[in-house]
Amino acid sequence: ILCRNGIRFDSSIFPAPRAHGGLAGAPAIPFILETSSGELYELPISRTSILGRNYVFSGGGYFRITPARLLNHIFKKAAAQDEHIMTYFHPRDIFDDQPIPGLSRLRRFKATVGLARTFAKLEHLFDMATFGTVSDYVAAQDWSTVRKLKVSELSAN
Repeated sequence: ILCRNGIRFDSSIFPAPRAHGGLAGAPAIPFILETSSGELYELPISRTSILGRNYVFSGGGYFRITPARLLNHIFKKAAAQDEHIMTYFHPRDIFDDQPIPGLSRLRRFKATVGLARTFAKLEHLFDMATFGTVSDYVAAQDWSTVRKLKVSELSAN
């Protein structure tokens, strides 16, 4: 659907298991997804491995619950290896005045846990790392060397 509508770059692949979706078997580095409507250049959400398990850390609630020391370590390691980290945030991941109507207690907890520390974590990372736009990320990637996959080759949880 994205390709049929002229969209060529995407960052919605979640390359780890999670409660509502995720493609645990998907690559954690940029790749090209071959679809029946054309090629989709995928910039998956960044993940790290801890004790042999893959975890997403770079955005949303995952960023909010990841300890600041671990974030510092991951970002420093990526910088030392000249690797990019794909992050994402919703306004409700940063600002506590966002409406969250009609959520169960569990969903409300997930939507707010760690919120008080998110802005401070981001400020610290802005001081220690270089951030850019998705356009910067796309331009820095050598797309001729990335893996090509068919949709059928991606596995869910």
